Amino acid sequence: NPVITNRRLLPTQTVKHHPMLKWNEVPELIRKIECNAHKYAPQVVLCAKFILLTGLRRQAGSNLRWDAIKTDEGKIIIDGKTEGLKRVRGISDQIPHIVPLTEDIEKLIEKAKFYSLSNEYVFSPILSHSRYPHLDPDGVPNFIRSLGVTNYENRVFTIHGWRRTLQSEGQDVFKAPFNVVDKILGHLPRGKVARAYDWSEHVDERREFLTKWGNELTKMGMTI
Repeated sequence: NPVITNRRLLPTQTVKHHPMLKWNEVPELIRKIECNAHKYAPQVVLCAKFILLTGLRRQAGSNLRWDAIKTDEGKIIIDGKTEGLKRVRGISDQIPHIVPLTEDIEKLIEKAKFYSLSNEYVFSPILSHSRYPHLDPDGVPNFIRSLGVTNYENRVFTIHGWRRTLQSEGQDVFKAPFNVVDKILGHLPRGKVARAYDWSEHVDERREFLTKWGNELTKMGMTI
């Protein structure tokens, strides 16, 4: 091919990540959630708080199954094929994601029982003719976006940005090791060697971190 491309002259696209919150901005989010909770279905508000406590993506949070909750083991074990875990079909979707149960998470799930109309899903749909057998995954993002919480960049906070908050502030504020926070977010080891050899779960360390994380959210005024 005689044509030579100068890549430096090609137009570039800057990747914009979902806006996150710094830890000192989180109290405003909690305040707005509590002030506006009465306007939304309790399933939506509870699922939003569940995501804040666990760092799950909206899809994995909204279709949480009752049979995933292993109270006797102190864990939630989410099937690797669950939408929102972003496993690769046939390669890594046999690997489940573990969420250690904390007192706050257990308390929230117990409260969700009161509002759940499903024997299969923790957060049931709001409408009888919903397109999903569980809470619509768009419910929580719409709720959080409607609060209009802006961050240090003057961007409107979205629920997916909470994962960036947990990853960044979990290390900077809570001094948690990167690998512990990364496993909380459900990320698998990077690279062929790590994927082949690293099968650690750090469940106890993750439970300790999520307990502190939840305690701080409740201190800010988040009710469960």
